[in-house]
Amino acid sequence: SDNAAYFLSDLIKSILDQTGLDHNTIHPYSHEENGIVERANQEVIRHLTAMISDHDLRSNWPKYLPYVQRILNTQIKTSTGVSPTEMIFGNSVNHDRHFLTAPGPTKGDESVHEHVKKLMAAQERIIQIAQKNQEEHDIYVIAARSKNNPYTTNFPINSYVLVQYETQKTSKLHTNRHGPYRVVNRIGNIYTCEHLVTKQKKDFHVKLMTEYKHDDLNSDIQKVAKLDKEYADIVGVLDHKFLPPNSKKRTSLNFLLTWDNDMDPKWYPWNSSLGSNERIHEYLDKNRMRMYIPQKYTHPKDHPDEIARRLKRKNEPNTRPKRTRS
Repeated sequence: SDNAAYFLSDLIKSILDQTGLDHNTIHPYSHEENGIVERANQEVIRHLTAMISDHDLRSNWPKYLPYVQRILNTQIKTSTGVSPTEMIFGNSVNHDRHFLTAPGPTKGDESVHEHVKKLMAAQERIIQIAQKNQEEHDIYVIAARSKNNPYTTNFPINSYVLVQYETQKTSKLHTNRHGPYRVVNRIGNIYTCEHLVTKQKKDFHVKLMTEYKHDDLNSDIQKVAKLDKEYADIVGVLDHKFLPPNSKKRTSLNFLLTWDNDMDPKWYPWNSSLGSNERIHEYLDKNRMRMYIPQKYTHPKDHPDEIARRLKRKNEPNTRPKRTRS
């Protein structure tokens, strides 16, 4: 390893003593000596990123580490012709056993059976994705090498695409492409794409774009688009108030909200994101405050949807308390 303090701590020294391992450090400012280790770390991140970007949040990455460990320990190395597990233990070993301690009782709420069932489901899903990706790669290579059928790229309007980062990824666990985006316009090789969450439009060159393909388990494109920045959805709008109290401006509105990743109610001031949220629109409409909904999110008075909404509102009983003058 390098000479970082956490590699030279008393805890690491005690682990080395218990396991009988040797610890060799590199020379300062000579990271090339750690090339093999850094390359192995890249493989861990590559497999881990592919797994968690499919249907899970990055905060749950530790539960997928056993699968990465299994892949690396059972993969045959070209330099040796055998896998690390076979080299050290032969063919009679269960490399899923605990290394330092014996398995203990489950501390979580779920039983061992439920935990293993979830791991098996995740493993089956990973195998399906790997098989599908391999098949698509083979088809692409055959088409790209064919002289009579050159590979061309074209993204129709309203199709969904992924975009490669032009500089660097936000973090190591982010995928190599962000999105998906919806294609809204095209001028030559430049496509205008709309973010499915923020509704912001950006221009991207065609060379950075690839088609987004979803399946039955990932049919909710809005949910996938939230993974890059880990956007959350509003679950409930519980109350509102104006700050300062004597102001009736839209920008003075504050809402008491709960989110799908935080059910503890908190107050949030008005902003453009809340102004475009359908939950906020429904709350304002229900509380006879429709005038605070931005005009671009409403229909004109002669629009059929607006006429139907007013008729429905007219037939509903007025549950608001009557105000009396003091």
